[in-house]
Amino acid sequence: MKQKFYFFLLLLFILTGCTNQHEHSIYYIPHPDDDILSFGPAILDDLKSNREVSIVLLTQGRASNAITLVNKQLEQEGSPPISVDQFGEARVNEFRKSMHVLGLTDEQLHILDLPDGGLEVDAVVDVIKQFNKDSIVQLHHAFTELDPHPDHAATGLALKQFQHSTKDTLARFYIPIQEQGNIDSSKSNSIKDNETKGIYQKALDAYGVWEPENNLYSIGHLSVPTYFQQASERMTSTWNE
Repeated sequence: MKQKFYFFLLLLFILTGCTNQHEHSIYYIPHPDDDILSFGPAILDDLKSNREVSIVLLTQGRASNAITLVNKQLEQEGSPPISVDQFGEARVNEFRKSMHVLGLTDEQLHILDLPDGGLEVDAVVDVIKQFNKDSIVQLHHAFTELDPHPDHAATGLALKQFQHSTKDTLARFYIPIQEQGNIDSSKSNSIKDNETKGIYQKALDAYGVWEPENNLYSIGHLSVPTYFQQASERMTSTWNE
């Protein structure tokens, strides 16, 4: 009887290990910095669990008013202003830098250029269809449709729509860092160990680098400094399924 029990545990361990190795987590990110602020701890948990991870950046965040803050600081330094296109490139640079800190490679980062400030549900559904594969177990991650930001909400509405049209689609709907406590959530993932906390903090700091010569303008920290402070203090992703 005891041998059968141990055999069952061994079989369960092997099957669980295989499932984790083949599970694919796909994150649909509306703008640069949403990735680390609201999804970062969950991404780190996936990586720690040896899951395959893909990050899909839907827009390049060109509509942000932070360009005004960047150009004001450049003017104070006696440097020329940057264009909207340069601003978008810089935001993507911050995104890449932060995700690299987490341990992701460029092959795992998929950068699209959908309209910032006008993200349409149907367009996001099309993206989800492109990344969905029936051959492996996949978990799709998006913001909740209850998010006050229309671009954020569009990702949740799209994932809900996709989920209703397919069978057995696994999905999580995240509460943005600034709405944690305002929107109810049923589950969370908090960073506990010091090593992972250090990695997460370094990834947050990647959005605060001011190096104009390398097309880095601290856009994340200039744009939403309080969100970065909240993320640093909480180190938690919250979601509903």
